[in-house]
Amino acid sequence: MEKVSAGSDARRAGIELLRILAMTGIVMSHFSFHGGFDFPPDKISVNRLWMQFFVILGKTASNIFVIISGYFLVTSKKFNLARLLRLWLQTVTYSAVLYFVFVLAGAEKFSLLDAVKSFMPISFEQWWFASAYFMLSLLAPFLNILLTSLDRKQYQLLLILLTFCWSVMPTLTTELLGSNDLLWFMYLYALAGYLRLYPPRNVKSRTCFLAAAAVFSFLAGSVVLFDLIGRRFPVIGENATVFSGEQKLPALLLSVLLFEAFNRIRVEKAAKFITVTASATFGVYLLHEDPYVRGFLWHRIFKNSLYQNSAMLIPYSIFAVVTVFLTGTVVELLRIRLFEKRYLPFLEKLARWANRLQNKLVSIDADAYRRNPHDKNGNNGTTAF
Repeated sequence: MEKVSAGSDARRAGIELLRILAMTGIVMSHFSFHGGFDFPPDKISVNRLWMQFFVILGKTASNIFVIISGYFLVTSKKFNLARLLRLWLQTVTYSAVLYFVFVLAGAEKFSLLDAVKSFMPISFEQWWFASAYFMLSLLAPFLNILLTSLDRKQYQLLLILLTFCWSVMPTLTTELLGSNDLLWFMYLYALAGYLRLYPPRNVKSRTCFLAAAAVFSFLAGSVVLFDLIGRRFPVIGENATVFSGEQKLPALLLSVLLFEAFNRIRVEKAAKFITVTASATFGVYLLHEDPYVRGFLWHRIFKNSLYQNSAMLIPYSIFAVVTVFLTGTVVELLRIRLFEKRYLPFLEKLARWANRLQNKLVSIDADAYRRNPHDKNGNNGTTAF
């Protein structure tokens, strides 16, 4: 099996730059989706098209984040407990702190159930992406064993089958065929793993960028076309972004092409700045998409819908997105510096202890099996793991 290194720091910075752009796209889509806009489906306008383009970027960006994770994690053979605990504590910190801030500020009434939920954000899906991503991270070591055990042809057949069922068919019929957020993330993880284990040869970043531009043009063109048709048939206009969903084939192609394009560029200048900024992107998501912050942010602070018919919507939306991204980045970097760096050594120590315990249990089980291979529990009743 041919494998490829993740690349130099300069090349890795290209991926980190894509991570920053992807989070910017997600903030843009939330500005549009949660902004309270109510454009008539039978009328077309520059502002409506601008908000629809924001949606396209956000759906693609969600795929990109999972693809990046799959690309770098697929070759890992160990269960990274420290990484999992770090992710869990990050979500709990934002969920609990933000809930109690809103309660103390009088913006929300205290509820015991809501307080419990704030300390269990993954279980109660406070953020859909965070819950699905946490489960993906939990399953990643087992997925790696499965994926790396396949030969190239088997891997290709698996991806062809899943792509047809979970992307091609949903694009043609709008039915997901039993898929959900976690299964889709697992598919993206497998797809990214294939790109890592069997990288495309003789493909240049320029080619990928041009192909991505062509796909984006198709998505943007379909939105304009459906909006025009929607002037006569409003139901068409209401679904103008139908090809932009995460599982739709055009959005999937755009995600993969952008990843491959940025994976092939080298960023020599400002690489450290890019890497540090990219480390805060998930915190930006947790902060601005928190269920209590979301409505307050877009309806009370920025008042998006007031600009629905304003000539200032385009510059104002850019200002709002940049402000949210920069604010979230500062908050997350402060959280890392003031809190995470203090408890991270403990998490790593706990992870090492858990790994030693796991190795010890596996060793005990192996010894028991060697003593009596026909007894699953060993001579002394030791349970097999």
